[in-house]
Amino acid sequence: MRVVLDTNVLISATQWPDSAARKVLRRLYSEGVKIFTSAEILAELAKVLIRDFDYDEEQVGALLSRLLAFVHIVKVSRNVKVVVEDPEDDKVINCALDCGADVILTYDRHLLKLNWYEKIKIVKPEVVWEEADE
Repeated sequence: MRVVLDTNVLISATQWPDSAARKVLRRLYSEGVKIFTSAEILAELAKVLIRDFDYDEEQVGALLSRLLAFVHIVKVSRNVKVVVEDPEDDKVINCALDCGADVILTYDRHLLKLNWYEKIKIVKPEVVWEEADE
């Protein structure tokens, strides 16, 4: 399985130790699932950490280094326009397309409304957790 994590899932997984996002991320990693992101998603993550969590550049760098130990970066070449209500979310779709993802994990309501894009399932991390327990 190939998974793309949206910025909000990365925030949840890195900022709240008991979050579903962190539990799912640990499970995916331990099961050898390939986890992908893009420079655009990581740039948004850095921006949010600085703006909303009072991180400084050094703290952002340390967190990104930890993520890059197990997350694969995709060089995005696609530029599909899918999310009409929030075109910024297209970066997640484009990343998923370029890495051949099976799933996008997100809390973003605009992406979740799609449910699927092409053959890519779009769900909250909790859904993956529940499906794994079935």
